[in-house]
Amino acid sequence: PTPPTLPFGADGDYRDQDYRPEATEEEPRASTIVMLRMLPQAATENDIRAQLQAQGVQPREVRLMRNKSSGEPRQMGALQGEGGGHPEAQ
Repeated sequence: PTPPTLPFGADGDYRDQDYRPEATEEEPRASTIVMLRMLPQAATENDIRAQLQAQGVQPREVRLMRNKSSGEPRQMGALQGEGGGHPEAQ
């Protein structure tokens, strides 16, 4: 079947056009951010860091999320690793 004619004069065949930017030579980096959930209410950044270091993981940064209005811990956090994104690669 013949494709429908488009009113603005386009040929309708976009398969040969790629509007993405040119690929760069460097490989995309894997994310090294790991989300932590269900943390104890009393957990601190230093507690989390100590637990990770005891397992051989050296996090670059540990951040705990808090409620903006009350400042209470949300029992969630994030850590940023030092390497390939997997604790084994650190």
